[in-house]
Amino acid sequence: MQILGLKSAVLFAAIAFSVVIGCSNTFEPLQENDQYHFSIYGYLDASADTQWVRVMPVRDSLYFSPRPLDAEVTLENVATGQSVVMNDSLFSPLQGVYVYNFWTKMKLEPEQTYRLTARHTTDPKNREKLC
Repeated sequence: MQILGLKSAVLFAAIAFSVVIGCSNTFEPLQENDQYHFSIYGYLDASADTQWVRVMPVRDSLYFSPRPLDAEVTLENVATGQSVVMNDSLFSPLQGVYVYNFWTKMKLEPEQTYRLTARHTTDPKNREKLC
């Protein structure tokens, strides 16, 4: 019976220690930044006829109304240099929330490396790359 009490005491101490240590770090998901301008989500599928990726500006709120997105997204085959500017489409996955998905029908070759680049059309120096 004492072993069960000892196990409970050790478990309680471990949990209490974790809570105290875990609460000492602050998490700030919406920090100011001048390094990242876009959030890019998606994957490329060589077996699909259309490639889709979501590109949205890094921001502190959702888009609750349609608004223009200052972005040009390109997909490039690194080995051949072939590239295409992807088409943008505005979607509303939830009522009143808007996102931009970019797409292309560029044929992808298996076992190749592709570079996805999103850049501001008004400031081409600001860009995100995903290889």
